[in-house]
Amino acid sequence: MSGMAQLAIAAANYWLPRFLDYRRHLAEMPPVIRQIVIVHSVYIVFVVAALGLLCVGFAEELAGGSRLGRALVWFMACFWVPRVGIQLFYYDRETRRRYPIQDALMVGAVIFVGAVTVMTVWGGGR
Repeated sequence: MSGMAQLAIAAANYWLPRFLDYRRHLAEMPPVIRQIVIVHSVYIVFVVAALGLLCVGFAEELAGGSRLGRALVWFMACFWVPRVGIQLFYYDRETRRRYPIQDALMVGAVIFVGAVTVMTVWGGGR
């Protein structure tokens, strides 16, 4: 389920630029800043999709306690747990209030993925 949630988060980023009007906001930036933001956005979506695919395709290996599996799950926990705080306390509150359903879905998804990765870290290597 965690893998599917991560894939859903990655897929949501397909609509996010249109939803938040990236084109208009990015146009106001100097070209190099705009390019960096676009490249970072694409790379983050790629990483989130790759993590989701790893969870879907290699769930047993990730939960099984091998050194590589545990290292990957630790990375995922370090990636997702802070994301909960970012979503709740860093992102613009007015935007979050304007889109309460989307915000609740994202908060739920990042809490779920963060919790699953932490539980896997604690329970790995039975």
